[in-house]
Amino acid sequence: MKKTLIALPIMLSSLLIGAGSVNAADVDKAIEIRQSYMSMIAFNVGIVGNMAKGKTEYDADIARNAAQNLELLSKINYQSMWPEGSSNADVDDTRAKMEIWTDTDGFTEKHNNFAKSAQNLASIADKGLNNLRSGMKDIGGTCGSCHQGFRIKD
Repeated sequence: MKKTLIALPIMLSSLLIGAGSVNAADVDKAIEIRQSYMSMIAFNVGIVGNMAKGKTEYDADIARNAAQNLELLSKINYQSMWPEGSSNADVDDTRAKMEIWTDTDGFTEKHNNFAKSAQNLASIADKGLNNLRSGMKDIGGTCGSCHQGFRIKD
């Protein structure tokens, strides 16, 4: 966990520094970066989600760290990771639906909802298992609603 926390600021800095340079010629790299971004979210959701489900023992410090990671991830300027021409209609190696680009307001709203839920979770994750579970319901709802509208199912 400590390595993740140490590496996270470096990874975030790399994403933010490269954010302005993504263009149509960089579609493959943008897809790779956004898949890594989503993997980082999934990793941290998995940590707190497993605690909330009782699959792993609740640990306030670990829950707080994972929730803070989610909050940091939600603050990344994500738009450059979804350049036009990078939907599943354009390339094979993505589950991103065209609706991301045809309903940008809806996509932005879903991301903003995730950011609010992540901020809330970061403020309560270390305050007991019931608080963690409550915050995880919000996170799960925001992730699920975005995936329903903007991602092809597995």
